[in-house]
Amino acid sequence: MLKITTFGEFSLSSEKHTLTEQNKRSRKMWTLLQYFIANHNREISQNELIELLWPEGESDNPSGALKTQLHRLRTVLEKLETGEEVIISTLGAYAFNSRLPHEADFELFEEYLEKSGGNIPDNERLEYLLKAISLYKGDFLHKSALDPWVMPLNAYYHSLYIKAVNQASDLLYKAGRKQEIAYICRKAVIIDPMDEALHCRLIKTLGELGDTKAAAEQYRYATSIFLDQGITPSEELTSLYGITSAEKDKSISSISEVRKRLDEMEMPRGAFFCQFELFKHIYRLEMRDAERSRTPVHLCILTITEADGSIPDGALLKKVCGRLISAVSVSLRTSDVYTRSSAAQLALLLPNTTQQTCVKIIDRVLKKFKHDNPRAAVKITAQYEILQAKGDQ
Repeated sequence: MLKITTFGEFSLSSEKHTLTEQNKRSRKMWTLLQYFIANHNREISQNELIELLWPEGESDNPSGALKTQLHRLRTVLEKLETGEEVIISTLGAYAFNSRLPHEADFELFEEYLEKSGGNIPDNERLEYLLKAISLYKGDFLHKSALDPWVMPLNAYYHSLYIKAVNQASDLLYKAGRKQEIAYICRKAVIIDPMDEALHCRLIKTLGELGDTKAAAEQYRYATSIFLDQGITPSEELTSLYGITSAEKDKSISSISEVRKRLDEMEMPRGAFFCQFELFKHIYRLEMRDAERSRTPVHLCILTITEADGSIPDGALLKKVCGRLISAVSVSLRTSDVYTRSSAAQLALLLPNTTQQTCVKIIDRVLKKFKHDNPRAAVKITAQYEILQAKGDQ
């Protein structure tokens, strides 16, 4: 039996040997093999294979070059010792040998999903969905994902996988099997870290399981991914911040135990950086204090843009934002608080500051950033306003 793996790492395994895609010099040969497997149920003409390997007509002798690649491929496939040729030819066309006993993960994947869609009880449906999910160890031919012929297949199987994860999660929730939801969603967000709905489902599940620490870690990880890519997290995601707290902890602790928990985290140096949801709570506390004491509070927004005013791309934005955070951290007072309020912006809360002090603090931040990053091809602009207590408005 020849076992074919296409999800994640590409490989062919027989009882005696396993072939994996490792040699980059054999790129065309592996492309040829993958194409045969993906189209295992039909014959492929010589012209189609030539167009696949040399789409721009780079070869002076494409027929000869194709024969060379086929010879190399057959030589490599002989190591499998299957007893039959894996690639056969008939009248100028070529094909994967369908008579050869084989098992391909993408075929099993579709088979399980098809069975899960039948008129069957929920427990059987869930069983087929979980079998399909277990086969999906990564996107279809992910090392070749940018090849034009792979892209639609990659997207097709990826969408089926995400749909299966969501359907299985719903059924697992009905069955009270929340640990399994967390397991399949953890795997899914590794495969597709930009699927916000998956992150939300995972955070909610971890919260319901009482694992607030894991929920908090997942929340930080999810929000940082989107911000680093220039995407402001949705309100649905940011609203889950409350799940990461210990609201559901019903244990009784002594004052010394509570103090110990409060002291577990090392006190940060410089200004205090926090998630936006926590920043909102601190903002409200500062506003209450300002209303009581009539002390001024300033809010400042630092915005990162290109010279033309556009937002930098993900990689540049991530690097610049990290450096701006460093500049802010050492330039603000220890009583000041700041957060990343959107993909390209930091919000600074400056309590007990006059306008003159606020301007000095902002100037200190901008000078520090410019000093440490003299060649940064971005602009940092600042806006600020005094936050007046309601009684003063």
